[in-house]
Amino acid sequence: MVRQDWGRFQIDAFLPMLYNQFYEEGPAWVRRETREGISAVNKPIYSGLFIYDMNTETLLQTIQMGRDGGASGISLFSSSGMDDAKWAAFRSATAPA
Repeated sequence: MVRQDWGRFQIDAFLPMLYNQFYEEGPAWVRRETREGISAVNKPIYSGLFIYDMNTETLLQTIQMGRDGGASGISLFSSSGMDDAKWAAFRSATAPA
């Protein structure tokens, strides 16, 4: 996506910054890009979400798209974009089943 050949990186896990709003894409884009990353590497992928402009409902949808895409987890960028409602939603959406 951004000229990175992940298959050649020698690291333990990947946290791609899947900033769907920057590409004017919806939450489903995160699922698609997570799947693409998983197909390129044999390491865990943690879908990186830019949450600053997300409301709680969109955050939940986007987390689900990352999980549906096969992410090992979710990472958040810009903790200043979180509030109590988003933290509660995040805890709920990422709690072990």
